[in-house]
Amino acid sequence: MADTREGLVGTLPVRGAFPKKPITSDRNPAATCHKMPERPKKEPVIMSTINLKHGIWVMVADGEKALFLRNAGDNTYPNLEVVQEMQQDNPPTREQGSDSPGRYNDGPSVHRSAVEDTDWHRIGKERFADEIAARLYKLAHSGEFKEIVLVAPPMLLGTMRKKLHKEVGDKVTAEIPKTLTNHAIFEIEALLQAA
Repeated sequence: MADTREGLVGTLPVRGAFPKKPITSDRNPAATCHKMPERPKKEPVIMSTINLKHGIWVMVADGEKALFLRNAGDNTYPNLEVVQEMQQDNPPTREQGSDSPGRYNDGPSVHRSAVEDTDWHRIGKERFADEIAARLYKLAHSGEFKEIVLVAPPMLLGTMRKKLHKEVGDKVTAEIPKTLTNHAIFEIEALLQAA
Protein backbone atom coordinates (compact mmCIF):
# COMPACT_ATOMS: atom_id res chain seq x y z
CA MET A 1 0.00 0.00 0.00
CA ALA A 2 1.29 3.48 -0.84
CA ASP A 3 2.37 5.96 1.82
CA THR A 4 -0.02 8.91 2.26
CA ARG A 5 0.49 12.41 3.71
CA GLU A 6 -1.83 15.28 4.50
CA GLY A 7 -1.56 18.28 2.16
CA LEU A 8 -3.50 21.37 1.26
CA VAL A 9 -5.79 19.50 -1.10
CA GLY A 10 -6.18 16.37 0.93
CA THR A 11 -4.52 13.02 1.23
CA LEU A 12 -2.27 12.22 -1.72
CA PRO A 13 -0.40 8.99 -2.38
CA VAL A 14 3.38 9.25 -2.36
CA ARG A 15 5.45 6.52 -3.99
CA GLY A 16 8.97 7.51 -3.01
CA ALA A 17 9.35 10.28 -5.58
CA PHE A 18 9.32 12.96 -2.89
CA PRO A 19 11.50 13.14 0.21
CA LYS A 20 10.00 11.84 3.47
CA LYS A 21 10.02 15.32 5.07
CA PRO A 22 8.76 18.45 3.28
CA ILE A 23 11.53 20.96 2.61
CA THR A 24 11.07 24.63 3.41
CA SER A 25 11.10 27.03 0.49
CA ASP A 26 14.05 29.37 -0.06
CA ARG A 27 11.69 32.31 -0.60
CA ASN A 28 9.39 31.65 2.34
CA PRO A 29 10.93 29.51 5.10
CA ALA A 30 7.55 29.04 6.80
CA ALA A 31 5.98 27.47 3.72
CA THR A 32 6.66 23.85 3.00
CA CYS A 33 7.11 22.46 -0.45
CA HIS A 34 8.80 19.64 -2.25
CA LYS A 35 11.86 20.64 -4.25
CA MET A 36 11.85 19.65 -7.88
CA PRO A 37 15.13 18.70 -9.49
CA GLU A 38 16.73 21.71 -11.18
CA ARG A 39 16.84 21.78 -14.94
CA PRO A 40 20.16 22.56 -16.56
CA LYS A 41 20.20 26.19 -17.65
CA LYS A 42 20.49 26.77 -21.37
CA GLU A 43 23.15 29.14 -22.57
CA PRO A 44 21.77 32.11 -24.50
CA VAL A 45 22.30 31.84 -28.23
CA ILE A 46 24.44 34.73 -29.42
CA MET A 47 24.26 35.30 -33.14
CA SER A 48 27.71 36.05 -34.50
CA THR A 49 28.38 37.90 -37.70
CA ILE A 50 28.87 35.97 -40.90
CA ASN A 51 32.47 35.67 -42.02
CA LEU A 52 32.41 36.78 -45.67
CA LYS A 53 36.00 35.87 -46.39
CA HIS A 54 37.52 36.00 -49.86
CA GLY A 55 36.16 33.33 -52.20
CA ILE A 56 33.09 32.37 -50.15
CA TRP A 57 29.93 31.81 -52.17
CA VAL A 58 26.52 33.23 -51.31
CA MET A 59 23.35 31.75 -52.79
CA VAL A 60 20.35 34.13 -52.69
CA ALA A 61 17.07 32.56 -53.81
CA ASP A 62 13.31 32.66 -53.69
CA GLY A 63 10.72 30.48 -55.44
CA GLU A 64 11.42 31.94 -58.89
CA LYS A 65 15.00 33.24 -58.96
CA ALA A 66 18.40 32.19 -57.62
CA LEU A 67 21.66 34.13 -57.65
CA PHE A 68 25.01 32.47 -57.06
CA LEU A 69 27.47 35.10 -55.85
CA ARG A 70 31.21 34.92 -55.06
CA ASN A 71 32.96 37.33 -52.72
CA ALA A 72 35.89 38.91 -54.59
CA GLY A 73 36.60 41.18 -51.61
CA ASP A 74 37.16 40.33 -47.97
CA ASN A 75 35.15 40.35 -44.74
CA THR A 76 35.62 44.09 -44.16
CA TYR A 77 34.90 45.16 -47.74
CA PRO A 78 32.85 42.45 -49.46
CA ASN A 79 32.49 42.59 -53.22
CA LEU A 80 29.89 40.06 -54.34
CA GLU A 81 30.02 39.15 -58.02
CA VAL A 82 27.34 37.19 -59.87
CA VAL A 83 28.66 33.81 -60.97
CA GLN A 84 25.40 32.19 -62.10
CA GLU A 85 21.72 32.99 -62.19
CA MET A 86 18.73 30.66 -62.35
CA GLN A 87 15.17 31.70 -63.14
CA GLN A 88 11.88 29.90 -63.37
CA ASP A 89 8.63 31.22 -64.76
CA ASN A 90 6.14 30.39 -62.01
CA PRO A 91 2.83 32.21 -62.53
CA PRO A 92 0.13 32.18 -59.84
CA THR A 93 -2.04 29.09 -59.45
CA ARG A 94 -5.07 30.84 -60.94
CA GLU A 95 -3.15 31.18 -64.23
CA GLN A 96 -1.83 27.62 -64.16
CA GLY A 97 -5.05 25.81 -63.26
CA SER A 98 -7.16 24.62 -66.15
CA ASP A 99 -10.49 23.93 -64.52
CA SER A 100 -12.62 24.64 -61.47
CA PRO A 101 -12.15 22.41 -58.42
CA GLY A 102 -13.77 19.00 -58.67
CA ARG A 103 -16.72 17.75 -56.65
CA TYR A 104 -17.68 14.36 -55.29
CA ASN A 105 -20.80 12.80 -53.78
CA ASP A 106 -20.96 12.23 -50.03
CA GLY A 107 -22.78 8.94 -50.44
CA PRO A 108 -26.43 8.20 -51.16
CA SER A 109 -27.50 11.75 -50.22
CA VAL A 110 -27.77 14.62 -52.68
CA HIS A 111 -24.99 16.58 -50.97
CA ARG A 112 -21.79 17.18 -52.90
CA SER A 113 -18.46 18.36 -51.51
CA ALA A 114 -15.73 20.33 -53.25
CA VAL A 115 -12.22 18.95 -53.66
CA GLU A 116 -9.38 21.30 -52.82
CA ASP A 117 -7.65 22.63 -55.92
CA THR A 118 -3.97 21.84 -56.45
CA ASP A 119 -1.60 24.70 -55.56
CA TRP A 120 0.51 24.67 -58.72
CA HIS A 121 2.49 27.73 -57.62
CA ARG A 122 3.68 25.98 -54.43
CA ILE A 123 4.55 22.84 -56.38
CA GLY A 124 6.57 24.99 -58.81
CA LYS A 125 8.51 26.49 -55.89
CA GLU A 126 9.27 23.02 -54.51
CA ARG A 127 10.52 21.86 -57.92
CA PHE A 128 12.70 24.95 -58.18
CA ALA A 129 14.18 24.15 -54.74
CA ASP A 130 15.03 20.67 -56.10
CA GLU A 131 16.74 22.26 -59.12
CA ILE A 132 18.74 24.61 -56.88
CA ALA A 133 19.85 21.70 -54.67
CA ALA A 134 20.92 19.73 -57.76
CA ARG A 135 22.87 22.73 -59.11
CA LEU A 136 24.58 23.24 -55.74
CA TYR A 137 25.61 19.57 -55.72
CA LYS A 138 27.13 19.85 -59.22
CA LEU A 139 29.03 22.99 -58.24
CA ALA A 140 30.27 21.52 -54.95
CA HIS A 141 31.22 18.22 -56.54
CA SER A 142 33.26 19.98 -59.24
CA GLY A 143 35.08 22.00 -56.55
CA GLU A 144 33.70 25.42 -57.48
CA PHE A 145 33.27 26.47 -53.83
CA LYS A 146 34.57 25.41 -50.44
CA GLU A 147 32.08 27.34 -48.30
CA ILE A 148 28.64 28.79 -49.02
CA VAL A 149 26.04 30.93 -47.28
CA LEU A 150 22.39 30.18 -48.12
CA VAL A 151 19.88 33.05 -48.13
CA ALA A 152 16.25 32.19 -48.90
CA PRO A 153 12.72 32.51 -47.46
CA PRO A 154 12.11 30.09 -44.57
CA MET A 155 9.85 27.70 -46.51
CA LEU A 156 12.24 27.46 -49.46
CA LEU A 157 15.21 27.09 -47.12
CA GLY A 158 13.49 24.21 -45.31
CA THR A 159 12.56 22.47 -48.56
CA MET A 160 16.05 22.93 -49.95
CA ARG A 161 17.71 21.74 -46.73
CA LYS A 162 15.91 18.39 -47.08
CA LYS A 163 17.15 18.01 -50.66
CA LEU A 164 20.78 19.10 -50.16
CA HIS A 165 23.42 16.44 -50.66
CA LYS A 166 25.72 15.77 -47.69
CA GLU A 167 28.66 17.15 -49.66
CA VAL A 168 26.87 20.50 -50.00
CA GLY A 169 25.52 20.44 -46.43
CA ASP A 170 29.07 20.14 -45.06
CA LYS A 171 30.07 23.31 -46.94
CA VAL A 172 27.17 25.46 -45.70
CA THR A 173 28.55 27.95 -43.15
CA ALA A 174 25.35 29.93 -42.52
CA GLU A 175 21.68 30.06 -43.44
CA ILE A 176 19.70 33.29 -43.44
CA PRO A 177 15.88 32.98 -43.66
CA LYS A 178 15.19 36.17 -45.66
CA THR A 179 14.01 37.11 -49.14
CA LEU A 180 16.78 39.20 -50.71
CA THR A 181 16.43 38.43 -54.43
CA ASN A 182 14.80 41.79 -55.17
CA HIS A 183 17.62 43.74 -53.51
CA ALA A 184 20.61 45.21 -55.32
CA ILE A 185 23.93 43.46 -54.75
CA PHE A 186 25.34 46.31 -52.62
CA GLU A 187 22.25 46.02 -50.38
CA ILE A 188 22.79 42.25 -50.07
CA GLU A 189 26.41 42.91 -49.05
CA ALA A 190 25.29 45.38 -46.36
CA LEU A 191 22.57 43.05 -45.05
CA LEU A 192 24.98 40.11 -44.86
CA GLN A 193 27.50 42.20 -42.93
CA ALA A 194 24.76 43.23 -40.49
CA ALA A 195 23.50 39.65 -40.03
